Amino acid sequence: MDINDITWLFGHNRIASTGPQKPLNATRTYRGKLASDPDGSLIILNLQQEDNGMYSASIKLCNGEMHTAQYQLQVYSKLSEEDIKIEHNVFTHEPCHVALNCTANSFEVIIFWNNSSLNVTHNVVDVRDPDPETRYTCIVQNPISHSSKSVIPWEFCKKENKYWITVIVFVIAIIVIAAISSFIYLYRKWQTSYGFSG
Repeated sequence: MDINDITWLFGHNRIASTGPQKPLNATRTYRGKLASDPDGSLIILNLQQEDNGMYSASIKLCNGEMHTAQYQLQVYSKLSEEDIKIEHNVFTHEPCHVALNCTANSFEVIIFWNNSSLNVTHNVVDVRDPDPETRYTCIVQNPISHSSKSVIPWEFCKKENKYWITVIVFVIAIIVIAAISSFIYLYRKWQTSYGFSG
């Protein structure tokens, strides 16, 4: 079919017009953002996440007929370790029992753990009595890239166990100091009441 010109829309907004062997005529907002091929195809430069969406081409033929074509554009970002978050929840310390939840700061990704034999439910892996040196790796991927992040589950039990020991020791120390202070106060009050002097 012989094309006369093409009007391009992003959503419901007109963004440019092109045509075979015709220069691109972009709206002010999209100047510098768009280009075109000699056949009238639209080229979007420096793709960003906000470029995701539906693009429509209103095609006018040389004989006056009108046709419409739609194109769904999906922009994916390159994944990095910073996009991955592994949260933990310790149930018991001895033996160590911890749940690891892997999430990604990105959309339309596939998330899985490195070992298919793990007990995994909705990206959460249940770990019981892990080896102190065994790493668990969460892998995240989209159509253009993948990344991973590893943790040692045993470390979470170890760290939290140390934390609670520290808290308990601190509380005991406060109780002991309070008891000693109370004893000294009562002793001095007793001395004062019976006329003793230190």
